[in-house]
Amino acid sequence: MKKQKKRKAELHVTCVEANGEEIAAMIDRSREISFATFKRRCNWVPVAKSMGYQVGPRTRQNRTWLRLDEDYHVRFYKSVYQGKPCYYMDHSAIEYVFMKP
Repeated sequence: MKKQKKRKAELHVTCVEANGEEIAAMIDRSREISFATFKRRCNWVPVAKSMGYQVGPRTRQNRTWLRLDEDYHVRFYKSVYQGKPCYYMDHSAIEYVFMKP
């Protein structure tokens, strides 16, 4: 019997588009996690690419590009949003909320 691959959390909303009270409650309940955990649980690549971060292995041509896990303005968290488990990335005080579909 094949083991089913778990679906990763997808970008659901940012704090710019969401209700401020719900975002504040999410932040109050959060705990910081490592990028490795965030990377395993979330489909973060499309978001990182859209923000201009390097994704994938370093090469001679792109070795100076900034990677998401190296940016000191970014932190990763686990919490609850609208009563459901979520992960979020705080990038310069903007929260990107990831939830399972």
